Formats: sequence, C-alpha cells, structure tokens
Amino acid sequence: MNTVICSECGAEYRIGDWPYCNHGRPHGNLHDFKAYVDFNIADEPVEITSLAQKKRLLKPHWKDDYMIHLQPRDLPDRYYRELNDRRAARAEAARKEVRR
Repeated sequence: MNTVICSECGAEYRIGDWPYCNHGRPHGNLHDFKAYVDFNIADEPVEITSLAQKKRLLKPHWKDDYMIHLQPRDLPDRYYRELNDRRAARAEAARKEVRR
C-alpha cells in the first residue's frame, strides 16, 4: 500500500483525511471571510462582517407589502446588460413568430 507523507508537518495520512492531512481546514472559505462594505444590499451602505450576516441580508423578506428577493451580483454590470439584451431579442423574435 502506498504511504503519503505531508510535506508541511511530516504526518502520514490515509484516505479521508482532509485535505490529505489533519492540519487542513475543509471549509476554508468560511474561515477566510473578509469584512467589506456593500452599497447595494440595503437602502444605505452596510458593513458585512460575516457570511451569516450576508446570508441573512440576502434572504427574501417583506417590505411595504412586496416580497424582496435580492440576487448577489458577483459578475460585472456588462454581463447583466448583455443578458437582458439577449432576453429582449428572444422575446421580440418570439412575438414576430406568433404574428406570422
């Protein structure tokens, strides 16, 4: 059987050890969260200090008798403009097809 030794701590690890050694962290993105200020998530700028706070703010909620669904925008505005243009072109093509 092949034995693999961790280059950082010298420990031997087996199948199932994360990520091949016990000193690793399986959920690194949760531990490496950096605080930032989000200007679009609420009516005024909010400092996001944890992933739980971000999830809580993105959760659908009622405001003035309307359900508010926030979508995180990890892509640039250009992507969403082009996406909306493609959708509008498809809708226009569908309307022209129905007229025939």
